[in-house]
Amino acid sequence: MKEPLSFHQYFKGNIKKVSSLIISIIFSILLIGSIHMFLINSIDLAKMVSNQYHFYTFIDTEGNTIDEKVYQNPDIERIIPVIIDVVPFQGMAINSNGEILLMDREDIIYLMHILKIDFKEKFVPENDLNQLILDEKLIKNNDFKTGSSIDSKQPLIMNIGFKSNYLIGFLPVSEVELNIHFTSKDDTRNKGYIIVPKKSKFDEVNQYLKENVNSNFNVVDKNYYDSIVENVTDDVENLFNIVTFIVLISIGVGLGISTYVHYFQRRKEFGVLSSLGYSDKKILFRINKEIYYTSLSALLISLLLLLLEKSLINIFLLNPKGIPGFELNVQLFMRIIVIPLFTSVFSLVPTWILLRKIDCVSIIEGEI
Repeated sequence: MKEPLSFHQYFKGNIKKVSSLIISIIFSILLIGSIHMFLINSIDLAKMVSNQYHFYTFIDTEGNTIDEKVYQNPDIERIIPVIIDVVPFQGMAINSNGEILLMDREDIIYLMHILKIDFKEKFVPENDLNQLILDEKLIKNNDFKTGSSIDSKQPLIMNIGFKSNYLIGFLPVSEVELNIHFTSKDDTRNKGYIIVPKKSKFDEVNQYLKENVNSNFNVVDKNYYDSIVENVTDDVENLFNIVTFIVLISIGVGLGISTYVHYFQRRKEFGVLSSLGYSDKKILFRINKEIYYTSLSALLISLLLLLLEKSLINIFLLNPKGIPGFELNVQLFMRIIVIPLFTSVFSLVPTWILLRKIDCVSIIEGEI
């Protein structure tokens, strides 16, 4: 004898309804998941732009020299004169720039060591050859080719790439050549000094620089960039949270009402089950099991589709352009799990109220 409360029997008899509910949940989860991955990707790119400032601080002096007392600070390990040029970087949603640091070859080797960039010293070009080394993400994003010129105004030759966690490049320039550009009023690039604090002295050095360097100089440290990223991403994330909440409520209520109508149309079936001796609790348990299996199926299918979407976008769109890949994380799972939960709540509560109010005999006789 077939079990009347079997989910398998319910599914066979309600394929269209179950499939419709599953598809609705899937599309809802894909919508939230896609927006979330897109947002996190943009935030990751915004943070990547300033990763290097967690290891050093830049003082923009506009070509002026810094006070001698800065050199005498015992907490500073090295002071490097530098000119900073930029190379564009196109992300999925935002445009940004990578930094090209013009400095002496020995300083470049030192700084790459500080940044923990795994790159052999022999591959760093000699000074004044106009040969540029760049992070591979910048090379891919701009379609640069090794040996080709990348700048028509000042012919720079793409030498070789390296892997790092930054959007950064280096152009070895001798002290003499650097001073020519440093003092030129026609050169509008950022000109100043990279300050490398000793270990565990980062905060002290940054505070010292802000209090003691010329007030016309701009001190660019990790806090400076972190505040910019935080201001931008907080606004975007708050907006996304509001949109997510509205979507979740709308979807949950909509699917709940749809499911409730479906169960209301099955009230004669519930009346028959009640007359056969099944309690309201057991019938409600059966409904709960139906919704649980339906929601679980939709959730698992959605996660598989999100994984597929992530992989395809990373492989065909992001990786070829050096853009940080889409990722699935715990925060995303906590958001999408709410959709089947909302569906269950907005389905079970009204259905439970329905079962408490109806009379099985009246239902079977068609009076309700």
